[in-house]
Amino acid sequence: MVTRVWGTLTLGLLGFVLGALWIFEGLEMIPGSSVTKGPAWSIAGAILLVGGLIAMVAGVRLRSRLRPPTPAPTAPDLLPITEQPTAVGLPPIREDAPLPTWR
Repeated sequence: MVTRVWGTLTLGLLGFVLGALWIFEGLEMIPGSSVTKGPAWSIAGAILLVGGLIAMVAGVRLRSRLRPPTPAPTAPDLLPITEQPTAVGLPPIREDAPLPTWR
């Protein structure tokens, strides 16, 4: 499965770079190539560029789905103060609760 993720990302990046190159050559921004002055190459480059972007996004989404979720902290000292366990029957601590005044 990892090979599929990296393959998708690699092909997407390759398509993006090659599509950008074809667009620039078709628009005569990179001279001295056989595809210079070819509007068909610009169109093909735009299609390849969009396809490369789609493949990269798909690879990133697939990679994020394969990553295991981060476990929630279970030790009481790792929890925020508002989520600390309280005694049975007492309400949980609220951040907006006023502090007790001592006499």
